Amino acid sequence: MNSKPTIRKIAELANVSIGTVDRVLHNRGYVAANTRQLVESIMQKIDYVPNTYARNLVLNKTFNIAVLLPQHKEGEFWHYPFQGVKKAMNDFKSLGIKINVYLYDLNKSNSFNKVCKKVLLEENDAALLFPDVMPTESASFINECKAKQIPFVLIGSYENKTEAILNIGQNSYQGGRVAAQLLQYGNNNGTKYLIINILKAENPNYRVLKRIEGFKAFLGRKKK
Repeated sequence: MNSKPTIRKIAELANVSIGTVDRVLHNRGYVAANTRQLVESIMQKIDYVPNTYARNLVLNKTFNIAVLLPQHKEGEFWHYPFQGVKKAMNDFKSLGIKINVYLYDLNKSNSFNKVCKKVLLEENDAALLFPDVMPTESASFINECKAKQIPFVLIGSYENKTEAILNIGQNSYQGGRVAAQLLQYGNNNGTKYLIINILKAENPNYRVLKRIEGFKAFLGRKKK
């Protein structure tokens, strides 16, 4: 079909009222089993996708997204992701989406845990976080999100082993290999490199360790 599928079109094809299609979409009210099956089959056939944004506006519902970020000062690394979040606040406000920012002290696990409890108590519909900042504590929070069926997105993470709906990040191991390869250009054999990894011993950054592993692996291959 050339035109975008609509509820009205589904109702016409199924020879039912728009109200019936609406009840099928939102799974509310009584709809005969054969009618429901017909409507659902037509929706699938014409590839109908509900407009969540429009539905939120009609129902006067606000979709709350929690963003967990470390506390920071202007000019620091975390200041720039925060600016992106502020832009999203303005861009999506008119669509019934509210972004709630929760700031924590990246040097205190207790601060992060308090923020996580607040996120859950305030009944956010989804969460976005950087798990590498607090790996152990983040894993616990992610498990709570899964238990409460709260969808979550991970930033800075490449491998998806947590059932996140989206992982945004690089392959840390390959990143380390590329860094080593770039350093090799123009350097003579026998060049020595010092790797300085600044992190808390009780809370190591898994991604940094993978980058170091990839870096060493490339240099080791070059020696063979």
